Amino acid sequence: VCFSKIYYMSHLQKIVNYLSWVIPLSFSVYAHLNEKYMMSSPKPEHIEVLRKHFGHSEFRPTQWDIIHSILVERRDSCAIMATGYGKSLCYQFPAVYTNGISLVISPLISLMQDQVLNLEVAGIPAVLMGAAQSAKMSAISAMLEGKYRVVYATPEWTLSDTGQSVLQQLTDSHNLTLVAIDEAHCVSQWGFDFRPKYRKLGKLRDLLPNIPFLAVTATATPQVQRDICASLHLRNAKMVVTSFDRPNLYFSVRLKDSDKDIIRDLEKLMVKDGLVKKFPGPTIIYCPTKKTTEKVAQALGQAGINCAVYHADLGQRIRREVHQQFVRDIVPVIVATLAFGMGIDKPDVRTIIHYGAPKEIESYYQEVGRAGRDGLPATCHVFYSSADYTTNKFFLSTLHGAFREHREKMFRLLQHYLESSTCRRRLLIEFFSKEQAANMTPNKRCCDNCSSNKIIKPKIP
Repeated sequence: VCFSKIYYMSHLQKIVNYLSWVIPLSFSVYAHLNEKYMMSSPKPEHIEVLRKHFGHSEFRPTQWDIIHSILVERRDSCAIMATGYGKSLCYQFPAVYTNGISLVISPLISLMQDQVLNLEVAGIPAVLMGAAQSAKMSAISAMLEGKYRVVYATPEWTLSDTGQSVLQQLTDSHNLTLVAIDEAHCVSQWGFDFRPKYRKLGKLRDLLPNIPFLAVTATATPQVQRDICASLHLRNAKMVVTSFDRPNLYFSVRLKDSDKDIIRDLEKLMVKDGLVKKFPGPTIIYCPTKKTTEKVAQALGQAGINCAVYHADLGQRIRREVHQQFVRDIVPVIVATLAFGMGIDKPDVRTIIHYGAPKEIESYYQEVGRAGRDGLPATCHVFYSSADYTTNKFFLSTLHGAFREHREKMFRLLQHYLESSTCRRRLLIEFFSKEQAANMTPNKRCCDNCSSNKIIKPKIP
């Protein structure tokens, strides 16, 4: 009897232990399913505003997921949205729907100017606040009167005493619907484009405790995602991560034939158009130094190819002109340092060339992301030599501590990407998400390693 009792109690304890594990798990699974599948669908009035002001008849699933969290849950969100998923709608729509104001913070003045112009053409009142705004007082008055739906602002203006005072007044009058931080990877010290001013934006979360915040970027590793949420003081942030795969992009790598014969390299990516050779559509050629941009542009010019140079030593007016000439198809080829392209609003870039090894893997993914935003085929190619590694190692030698170790790791990953004989697409995606890389679907137009080391060029539209 004593043995039976012990046996019974032992099994009873196992059952109790099992239930203590299963019941919380069941509630956790239910909560996840409830959030994922029982979220309310867009109402007719949502679709009406979407159709009337933005010209779309339906939301993409990711867009509505984020917009619902802002309008209904009033919850902070961090969205990692690859190019083409429509992140700008996520912060523009809530203000138009509520007749309130979305504050959008961005480091890119030229992009914000373009966005303001596009919104005004669509009949949505918008304004830019920052050094480029010459009529600040009248803009602030109009803002407080509720005349704008979207306010774009630099981090400098937002963190100024004037900016914080205006935001507090908008909150008190219940006019502020949302604060969005675009290019949010700039917040993270582990990101490839860290900007110290951006890291101070966490102050806004404490100033505006009842306003939902949205951090959006196209590029962020899990480490950078965590740093974004912590630095911005996001609360119970909803994480939304889209696919990092861009199926329309073809990746290829080749050693330079010779630094002295640049055209011989670049001609491999050109196509014949009658008697002349040209790149198949708008092209960006990235170079590691300003000196190299000048050499490449000179070589292209001598070959009769219309191109323009873009780097930090050029004046702001000249850079603005070059940017506009490229966007408007006046100049088909830009030869640039990494100063060019972040936030560029040009969907039909057909070729991205790195003439020289990129700095590291994360920034490389961001740069090639500027190709094929219209969903049509585009090519991303790297020409490099072993000497490029020396240049990168010199830049790394100027860094210190954990940050240097992190950058060295990113550089080693890039080196592996350039020298690998395996699928380059998989290597890129694996850097951001091992799960997505493991579930990749086969792609015939993938990379040079998957297509027997051939360079596949998009056709001229």
